[in-house]
Amino acid sequence: MLTQLIIMSAVTYRLVRFIVIDAIFDGPRDKVHGWLFDRKQPWALKVQQGLACNACMSVWMSAFVVWMAILWDVSVKLPIAQWLACSTGALVFAIIIDPED
Repeated sequence: MLTQLIIMSAVTYRLVRFIVIDAIFDGPRDKVHGWLFDRKQPWALKVQQGLACNACMSVWMSAFVVWMAILWDVSVKLPIAQWLACSTGALVFAIIIDPED
């Protein structure tokens, strides 16, 4: 179970980094942020802030990773605990690998 959690945390970290930081998604990221900014609604500002936040994105991405593990029939005991632990593990990876971000 610990090995599975470490792997899922690493996957979560990498997916969050793709969305929040990596240059490969600069164009789509800028378009989404611009579209949200143009809405001028409080909910859009919150979504925009969430998409720019490693900690925020790791919560939602870890939920996706745990859900995919369940769909692929990987034994996931205590999925809610795995979800939160996976998010935390992704943040640990972020701190170790990208201390300046």
